[in-house]
Amino acid sequence: MKGSCVCLVDALSKVKIVPNKPPKPCKSPKCSNLTYKNYCEKHSKFYEIDRGSSSERHYGSKWQAIRKGFLIAYPLCVECMKKGRPTEATEVHHIVPLRDGGTNDYSNLMALCKSCHSKHTSRDGGFGRNIVYTYRF
Repeated sequence: MKGSCVCLVDALSKVKIVPNKPPKPCKSPKCSNLTYKNYCEKHSKFYEIDRGSSSERHYGSKWQAIRKGFLIAYPLCVECMKKGRPTEATEVHHIVPLRDGGTNDYSNLMALCKSCHSKHTSRDGGFGRNIVYTYRF
C-alpha cells in the first residue's frame, strides 16, 4: 500500500500543467523565445520593476478598509452619473495622488467604474509612468 502511494506521488510530480493560452514571443527586442509571460526566462531578470509591495506604496490593509467603506458609502461611478448612466463603482480614485501629497480622506477620493478609473489614471500620469526600471546585466 505504501509503495503505491509513492508511485502515485512520483507520477503526479511529472504531470505538467498546460496553460489555456498559446505561448507568445518574448518582448525583448530581437528575441524569438516563446513564453507565457511578457519576457522569457533569459530576459525577465533585465526587466524587473522595483515597484515595491502594496504596503510600501500605501495600499495596505488600512487602505483596503477605507476603500471598502468608501464604496459602500458611494456605490455609483461619479463620471457615469454625470453622463446619466448609473454604473456600479468598483474602484476608488485619489483626486490628488498620494505621491503628490494627497490623503485617504473621503474629500480626496472619487468612486469610479473600471473604465472611468483607467481614463483618469492615464490622464494623471499613472500606469507606470513614474516607475523606476532596474536593468540587471
